[in-house]
Amino acid sequence: MGTSRGFSLKLVLLLVVVVAAILTSYYVYTSTTQSHEQTSTEQASTSSTALSLPGNNTSNYNFYIVMLAIKTCPHCAAMEKFFKNLPVDSYYCDIQQSKECSNAFWKLYDKGVTRGTPTILVCSRDGLLLVEVGEYQNETWWLTVPNNLEPLREGAIPVYITGKQRLQLTLTSDLYDILCVKTLEGSRPIR
Repeated sequence: MGTSRGFSLKLVLLLVVVVAAILTSYYVYTSTTQSHEQTSTEQASTSSTALSLPGNNTSNYNFYIVMLAIKTCPHCAAMEKFFKNLPVDSYYCDIQQSKECSNAFWKLYDKGVTRGTPTILVCSRDGLLLVEVGEYQNETWWLTVPNNLEPLREGAIPVYITGKQRLQLTLTSDLYDILCVKTLEGSRPIR
């Protein structure tokens, strides 16, 4: 009788933890989408041609970095500090504060590309170069790997996890716009 009671208590505790995780995920998702529903339709309809894209603006590199992040993520904070010292235009895109950033994150989540932050997009004016999931602080990698890839608006994009290619993302032109253009509307420069 004591064994089944202990088992039941463990099962109840496990159920409480699972429910708490589900509610937290739901809260993050709904708070990011609901808090930005009041964004003006004019801002939401901005096209990639009307928005000034970075790349070659303040750096010698033909790409820019958009980090999908949240304030409470220690890996995001570490990567933000790392990107401050990297000579590439970099942007912090808070998925809890920006509708555009949240949309980009959930598109990648739905495609099985990411399950957390930081999720880092390396973009150019001509297309998406790669997606890096997780904290990876290797300056040589960040300055050379993107330069050796062809920017695409459609096709297979490499997805890296801590510097190693693990999968591919099938990119469409509308997804490029969501990931590399719209995210800039909700981002702030990393300085």
